[in-house]
Amino acid sequence: MKAPLPGKRQYALRLLIFPGIPLLLIFIAYQYFFYPPNFERFLVNQMRARTGADLALDVHRSSLLYGFDITDVRMLRRSDGEPLFEANRVHLSWFLPSVLVGHVGIRELHLKDPVLYLTERDGIWNWSSIFPSREKPEDEPERDIPERIDLPAGLALRVYANLRIENFALKYTSYRTEENGNVKTNHANIENVNLQLGAITRTFDSIPLDVSLLNLFDTFIVALNPHWPINVDTGSDPIIKGKLRSSWFLYHNNIGDRTEFASRLHLDGSGLNLRRAGARNGYAPAYAVYYDMAYDAPADRLLIQSVELRHRNEKWLHLHATVDQVSTPQRSMRLHMDPSRVRLDGIGDLIAGLTGGGERFMSGRVDINELNMNGTVDRLNVQGDIAADQLIFKGGGTHNIRQFRLDLSALLDLYPFLPAVKPPESYEPDQNLAFGLFYNLNAPDLRLIYNNARLDGDIAITPEEGVRANIDVANLNIAQFAPEYIQGLVNGNIRFTSPETFKQLSVAGNVNLRNGRYTIDRSRSGYQSLNLNTRATLFLDRKDVELEINDLTLNGRN
Repeated sequence: MKAPLPGKRQYALRLLIFPGIPLLLIFIAYQYFFYPPNFERFLVNQMRARTGADLALDVHRSSLLYGFDITDVRMLRRSDGEPLFEANRVHLSWFLPSVLVGHVGIRELHLKDPVLYLTERDGIWNWSSIFPSREKPEDEPERDIPERIDLPAGLALRVYANLRIENFALKYTSYRTEENGNVKTNHANIENVNLQLGAITRTFDSIPLDVSLLNLFDTFIVALNPHWPINVDTGSDPIIKGKLRSSWFLYHNNIGDRTEFASRLHLDGSGLNLRRAGARNGYAPAYAVYYDMAYDAPADRLLIQSVELRHRNEKWLHLHATVDQVSTPQRSMRLHMDPSRVRLDGIGDLIAGLTGGGERFMSGRVDINELNMNGTVDRLNVQGDIAADQLIFKGGGTHNIRQFRLDLSALLDLYPFLPAVKPPESYEPDQNLAFGLFYNLNAPDLRLIYNNARLDGDIAITPEEGVRANIDVANLNIAQFAPEYIQGLVNGNIRFTSPETFKQLSVAGNVNLRNGRYTIDRSRSGYQSLNLNTRATLFLDRKDVELEINDLTLNGRN
């Protein structure tokens, strides 16, 4: 006969057995619930019980501690079997025990070949029909939305996440019943969207519910379609088909008091074709936009290394800039645009293709020979030289700008017009600036040849003199502005001056009207030549606009 265990040994055994039995039962229940076939059945039953959709999937791994691996996911509307969502693989990985040290994160959320179906039938969406509606009681009080959510006392977390979406597709279809009973169908498909997103937050004990939520992130990385273009197919008018390159990269990282930032974008529509419904031929927009910028933390400098706009491999715009002391109110900027040439023919073709106008209504060329900016925000120097050649606009007649030239220099204070930019504490707006903006503005070489008329002149704006303009006019056909009242060719010189308030406008000039005719009481005058020499003031701040003529000489002959 075996002797009984001593009392101390029996007591120790009970301490092991009694807590061990509940833990063993919990372990068995955990293993049973998260056994892949059982967990799969649970998800299917929950989807069926709580929504109007059916779910089919194949669970390969399920773990509360480490995550899930699921393939062949299909979500269908139960009423008609219409697809709602599909994915070849959903892989979710985490490490739950890290919560014990205040770290919560998704090691990887990988969606492979996900397809989202959006269907609209006379304003009713497919997704809204699968969730039971809940009517809000009339006497239910409005709930105040808190500014932030506080975590339980003593709990502080740091969250990290890694999201990867591979070959995402969005399929949109709409059905609209017209008054005659016919159903109009439309669709838009976007395929081959790839996204990589990574984020790490700083340690926090509350979650703000506004834009300050972004301040929680120490590291944030986004890469959209870095390698392959997006496939686009729309059945709307205009019809768009083809490949759109839309690569975007963003990197932001805080290391102590230092911030690192970089971003690049490459958007290229050369692979797209736009066509209006019923038209035989389409149009390839062939526009490309590119930028590359970064933040130099040691120098506190934002580097805009390149901003480009291209059309059919022709560089239209190219500029680069730096912003020094960007994190302080004493920031300053230097911007330079390379000589650029913009052809409006391409823009005219694009708009004509989109509107179905058929005929190009805009053509010609705009040259930006110089554009430079440098200085602080409150004293920014601007130098520009812009020219245009053979601009033609069609709409309400044909407007032909055979030549245009603007040579410009200005000194500006932009703080009053940039409310989001904080000025230095010592900054005080200069009340004497013209329009609250200009220390000075000069356009010494202004030239315009419009429909065979020529205008040459100069414009200046200063706080002391307000606005001053001197214009020489040659061969201006005024019939194009009011043909039912007057016609003839105008030549001469006109000088305008006005305070910056534009309360009054002083005009002085010597103008000649050649071969003029005008309408009087339904009668048309004969051809006449008139010469007008005048000085006058137009008062614009009075209840009724008043004209004061200081000097007027009018000579005419038939």
